[in-house]
Amino acid sequence: MDFGAFVRLSPRTEGLVHISEFAPFRIASVKDAVTVGEVVKVIVKEIDEEGRVNLSIKKVDPEFASRKGLSPATDPKAQNHHGRENTRQ
Repeated sequence: MDFGAFVRLSPRTEGLVHISEFAPFRIASVKDAVTVGEVVKVIVKEIDEEGRVNLSIKKVDPEFASRKGLSPATDPKAQNHHGRENTRQ
């Protein structure tokens, strides 16, 4: 799943860090940022009406991207918000 990573907040609560919440720029892949079981610092951005928890790493840890050696995505598909090629003329 390359749209984000689920983070366990407690034994019964998980939240989602969307791919846009890892760095102040678009990253190519969540796999470049975190691994399964890695402990990360997050902040709760929102709990929606359905109880889904939206999280952010970049808002609580601005140096996360640089410590991980992340750089802006260069893949044109990664640059498009929906992962599709831009076909507009």
